[in-house]
Amino acid sequence: MRVAVGDDDELTIGRAAGNSLRLEDPSVSRRHARVVTGPQGAWIEDIAATHGTYVDGVRLDGVASLRPGSQVQVGDLVLQVERAGGGAETEGFEEGGGHTVVVPVGASLMIPSIGEAHVEPAVEVSDGAVRPRLRSGHRFKQLGATDGGRWVVQDLENGIVVQLEDVDGALLPLLDGALTVPELVTAAEAKLGPLGPGRLARLLADLGERGLLAGIAGQEPPAPTGWRRWITPRELATRRLAGTFEAAYRRGGWVLFTRPALWVLGVVAVGGFAAELALIGFRYGSPLIVASHLGLGGLVFLLARALLVICHESAHGLALAAYGRRVGRAGLRLILIFPFVFVETTEAWFEPRRRRLTVTAAGPACDFVLGGALALGCLVLPAGTVRDILFQAAFAAYVGAFMNLNPFLDRDGYQLLVDATGRPQLRHRARAEFARRLSGRGASDTDPALRRFALAALGWAVVIGLAAVFISLQYADVARAYLPATLIDALLVTAWLVVFIPVMATLLPPLVARARGRGVA
Repeated sequence: MRVAVGDDDELTIGRAAGNSLRLEDPSVSRRHARVVTGPQGAWIEDIAATHGTYVDGVRLDGVASLRPGSQVQVGDLVLQVERAGGGAETEGFEEGGGHTVVVPVGASLMIPSIGEAHVEPAVEVSDGAVRPRLRSGHRFKQLGATDGGRWVVQDLENGIVVQLEDVDGALLPLLDGALTVPELVTAAEAKLGPLGPGRLARLLADLGERGLLAGIAGQEPPAPTGWRRWITPRELATRRLAGTFEAAYRRGGWVLFTRPALWVLGVVAVGGFAAELALIGFRYGSPLIVASHLGLGGLVFLLARALLVICHESAHGLALAAYGRRVGRAGLRLILIFPFVFVETTEAWFEPRRRRLTVTAAGPACDFVLGGALALGCLVLPAGTVRDILFQAAFAAYVGAFMNLNPFLDRDGYQLLVDATGRPQLRHRARAEFARRLSGRGASDTDPALRRFALAALGWAVVIGLAAVFISLQYADVARAYLPATLIDALLVTAWLVVFIPVMATLLPPLVARARGRGVA
């Protein structure tokens, strides 16, 4: 919904009838706020609202000025100010993106070739012809030019997001239930030429598999069998925490996103990392050793990781709330026997690229800031148990930060790279292409970014593996003072094999295939 405000105009916001903008929500007062415009701009005033009015996260006390992009919260609802003629997401329009189109549950979106789009109730077709259409309960948006014009479609019930290339997204308006399949093929060919029918078939299959086409339930992924059952993540999630991050942002979290705070956090992160390197280099602390006890050190490390993961995921949620978006689900994910906290941020896909990158980077940035603060505290404290605990916690923060930035893993670092390059499925395509080249089968994809990514990811894995070997050797003698030397050596070798698994998984299969091919020849 958009409400236009002209020059020298007044707009009232509230729950009661007669307001210029009526919001039927219990958290909104009958007369909540008033917006007044004039030659010098626009201002908003709180009208004694019960739950208050917030502008960009700050509770209004009197009158505040408004600007394009300002977020106004009345009760539990968030409104956004846009420039005249702009979109609901002003920054997205500046980058060439489109409006987010929402189709509520129980309705179909009709997009005629002439006139405005409108929503009509879903109806049954009586002539027996198949007319594919997107089912109700979804939304879609075309991203900006910096994203290559890609489209995103989200299922509003389960939060699943599907990314589509520009050419596929151009076919979405055809799926309104008005055209039969032969008519769709003709329309797709008119839009995309000879490639149209093939792209249409792939799009219908993709949307149908995910349950986004009306009348098709979608395919459930096959249940894992054998050893895969034990490594398949299990989730315990809820949507009840969605408002927690918005509340935290309003009640003080917004301060972290101000320019002075970002400068302070940056200094802490950089200075703390230098302090951690000094601590490791000069052996002021030993990983997993607290008060001369290995077991106690390991326990401190695990507890620190658990708390840091919560902070990491909360940073994602706060960054999302800073842009007026809501967290989908949040909860626990169990991988093997290890529990992990997670926060679903698929809402970020409906924001411009710079904002999406910010939401993704918030987690690793949190790790570096907390690790830096702990390392600086460790640096200034005298030797003792407290310093040992701070060192373990800082070490745990940096382990998490670098694990999350590893482009081999489907974590934040990989998502940052994919979003920055605008190449979906980059890792899968790069590894497949690298394997083809290494096995001697030749190239099948001419995109040079695939080769660069594969080499960079391989180099990163080697560096991380060598760093793990170096750190473990630094403290092997310390560990031997608490455990048998044979056991320590066995643990070291096992750990080295584990950290080099990504390297071996990338190199060995194609090299074996190449050797077998030559042997057969």
